[in-house]
Amino acid sequence: MLPKNIGDSIRLRRKSLGMSIESLAEKSDTSVAFVSRLELHTSGSVRLDKIYQVLDVLELPPAEVFGQPALTDAEAELWTLIHKLPVSDRDEKVRAMVRLLK
Repeated sequence: MLPKNIGDSIRLRRKSLGMSIESLAEKSDTSVAFVSRLELHTSGSVRLDKIYQVLDVLELPPAEVFGQPALTDAEAELWTLIHKLPVSDRDEKVRAMVRLLK
């Protein structure tokens, strides 16, 4: 079962961006029914990757909705930049950053 704040966070962010449920579903490659179930807290078992697809479109850090400690501005900026990369480039670039940080 998902925490209730996830649906609330998704709905608030979607509305603040002026997006319809249909638009969010299309952009996140999910269904209208899936987004509706998330927002209404009626999802039983859901795939985490599908939730991340929705969060990606909304540029909503997972830590924000899963109750993890808030990101600093710099961390949030980095997260946003990483998730704006084409999916095909992300892994390679993240691995390069990890090597630099080590």
